[in-house]
Amino acid sequence: DLARKAGLGAELDTLEKDGILCTVRGNHLILSGRRPRGTLYAVYDFLESLGCRWVMPGPFGELYPDAKTIRTAIDKVENPSHRERYWWCTYGNDKLYAQWTLRTKGNFVRGLGDAMVAQGHALSQPLGWGARQEKYSVVKNVDGQEIRVLPDDFYARVGGRPNHHIPNMSNPRVWDMYADYYINSFSSSPFTRYVSISAEDGLTLDEHEWSR
Repeated sequence: DLARKAGLGAELDTLEKDGILCTVRGNHLILSGRRPRGTLYAVYDFLESLGCRWVMPGPFGELYPDAKTIRTAIDKVENPSHRERYWWCTYGNDKLYAQWTLRTKGNFVRGLGDAMVAQGHALSQPLGWGARQEKYSVVKNVDGQEIRVLPDDFYARVGGRPNHHIPNMSNPRVWDMYADYYINSFSSSPFTRYVSISAEDGLTLDEHEWSR
């Protein structure tokens, strides 16, 4: 309300949920967002403009300038470039992590009503799909039965054998197949907002020369 009363209604209306507005009007510093979380981010953005840094959770990672006075001509209206903004801590995080990720405009701590993008190991899913497509698969006789499979060079190679969970990303036809898979995914489910393509945990190895 205070930002709108200062004549910044048009700027506020361009903000998304976590967008920030930082500006000076006369002798007033205005730090605002469309919702309280955005306002919090605006405050941290202003502190960053003064030289404050939070490079890791906890006091050891807090850097503050030594200044007797503060001067600013900040003028920023900005929306986040990404919906999801946080570090994934594989082995967990301590109680200071939540505060740190808010200071760095992360959203590990969810706002009320915010959806969370589901994470999954889905890099191998297009391989199974491709094995059913005549465009990419070949017919192979297995135990007297003809089935469709992908050629071995569609897979990463580990220990001289194909790894059926990892694609051979040095094969251009694999890129084509993956593109077709995701085009098909969004075409058949046009309201889907995202897909996961993350690899399995562990090292993603491949012995193909161009992959190395």
